[in-house]
Amino acid sequence: MDLKKYIRSIPDYPKKGILFRDITTLIKSPEAFNFAIDKITEISKKIQFDKIAAIESRGFVFASVVSYKLKKPLVMMRKKNKLPAERYSVDFELEYGKATIEIHKDSLNEGDKVLIIDDNSPDGTANVISKKEGFQKNIFLISRKEKLGYGSAVIEGFNFGIDNNFDFIVQMDADLSHRKNDLIDMMKYIDKYDVIVGSRYIPGGGSKGWGIHRKLLSKYANKLAKFVTKSGINDMTTGFRIYKKTALERIEYKNSESNGYSFLVDILNKCSKANLKIKEVPILFVDRELGKSKMDLKIILEGIRTLFKLYLQN
Repeated sequence: MDLKKYIRSIPDYPKKGILFRDITTLIKSPEAFNFAIDKITEISKKIQFDKIAAIESRGFVFASVVSYKLKKPLVMMRKKNKLPAERYSVDFELEYGKATIEIHKDSLNEGDKVLIIDDNSPDGTANVISKKEGFQKNIFLISRKEKLGYGSAVIEGFNFGIDNNFDFIVQMDADLSHRKNDLIDMMKYIDKYDVIVGSRYIPGGGSKGWGIHRKLLSKYANKLAKFVTKSGINDMTTGFRIYKKTALERIEYKNSESNGYSFLVDILNKCSKANLKIKEVPILFVDRELGKSKMDLKIILEGIRTLFKLYLQN
């Protein structure tokens, strides 16, 4: 696909002599937008990095989705005085004047490997980044493909963590459904257990924002999964977990035949059968305010098939 066909050029904007590249025409095309996201994600997977940074506002459009797909933290770089906490500031020249971008000081830690996604913007992002010390060492830049499913995305994250010799791998949703405070509570147990599960179905846990049908489906699906796998785990479908690297190395996670949310049940079943030490910690799941849930009839049917298969195995 030729993405240039979806980008509109507007002459003399925002001032005379500037040719503005308008991506609103690309974003409104689902096919073109998905292709662009998939292409950026494909390139990103070849780079070892810890966080994704994006400059407002077009950078947020693409980087937030790539951050979600790659399970990487997103760092926002904004215009002057848009961020509330203590921040760093950088001034640079644009084609039509000077500009300042700022970043929260607590967004990055020394030694972090950061991927910056620049949507071919006219603000000189690529030029500024490429001149920074550490470029291509711990600062990486993508200047401006196929959707493989939830399970394969998680496996890709596991592979990245193991290949980079991380001691622990955190799996969580990047749409703010999983809360930072709950993650801090879960991390208290990383020294004593192989797998920490953020659970909605133990005392102190729960969900917020779901309708009655979604609550009933999740509750009884987990009761059935617990019975079928004989794991003793109350929340088999939660996507909020911490794994020790050594734990993942003891299970054949790459061999999972499930790709939807039933992948989550399959992985915990493998952990249980490997006699890993598993700890459930109560969390509050907050349903997303924006976007659309991936739950549909196809995913439900895959879950039923996976449970039947696991029942026969167990």
